[in-house]
Amino acid sequence: MAKLGVGIGDEFPIDEPKQPEHADPAARAEYERKREEWRKARAEWRRRREEWRAKRRELREEWHRQREEFRAEMCRRFSEHPERPTGGDHHEDGSVNVMLVVAVLALAAIVLVAADMVASHLYLVIGALVLGSLYLAWRSGSDHFDFHHFNEPPRLLPPAQRSA
Repeated sequence: MAKLGVGIGDEFPIDEPKQPEHADPAARAEYERKREEWRKARAEWRRRREEWRAKRRELREEWHRQREEFRAEMCRRFSEHPERPTGGDHHEDGSVNVMLVVAVLALAAIVLVAADMVASHLYLVIGALVLGSLYLAWRSGSDHFDFHHFNEPPRLLPPAQRSA
């Protein structure tokens, strides 16, 4: 809706709600009663919510306390056995096995290079698989590319097995 006939700074009467000349006191009292009931229900819900949260905090603290007691008990039990490791680095001097780290890094590099080669030369890998499957089929006695002469029967064996 356009503001035709209304200048800058003038009131626009359509946007303003109409104020009742005199509000019905019974309706106003009913509204206030419902509003007070809603406020009481909201306060009750908030009180129950705080009770639930307090119970949840209490249960969580109890669980943490029991967990710490269990850990302390396990530490007491297993610290009596010196042959069992207690965790952490098992080297006496705290050093790291350099050869193991180098071997793991070298193996990871080889795997990455092989994966990159396969991904970049995928057509060669697929071609090798096709040729290998054709060769294995031919070695098993089935040669689909053997165009025999019509005056002789088809050869079912590879040449290496035919002469024997």
